Amino acid sequence: MRKIIRIGFPILCVGIILVTFWMLADIKEKAESNKLNTEENSESDAENTIENNVENSIENEVEDKVSNQSSVFATENEISLNKAIYILEKIVDDENIYYTDEGMEEERYIVAVRDKETTQAKKYYIVDLETGEAEIYY
Repeated sequence: MRKIIRIGFPILCVGIILVTFWMLADIKEKAESNKLNTEENSESDAENTIENNVENSIENEVEDKVSNQSSVFATENEISLNKAIYILEKIVDDENIYYTDEGMEEERYIVAVRDKETTQAKKYYIVDLETGEAEIYY
């Protein structure tokens, strides 16, 4: 009986260890495949969400910001000018600038981007509020 215990017990322990490693490897494979599926689903969900949100994001942001500020301004012209400036803020990313109204042309606002230190105009933009687009004005 002691011979069986001496030989059988180590064999049983090695067997249990091998089965444990086999089960861990199987679990690891399943976890990796689930992770890949989750990443693929989240990427496709993110792409769909981006596509759905891009169409209306600028218009919604402009309307939200202007509606928050609309009580401060006296005229609709000033509100429209602030919409044009907000559209430019999305395009021009510089902290050392400010915007000035330079008039209108064909129902579009002309806005100057000026340097805070020198007050010189860096560029002039023409902003169309209906489309939410801005282009350099020459």
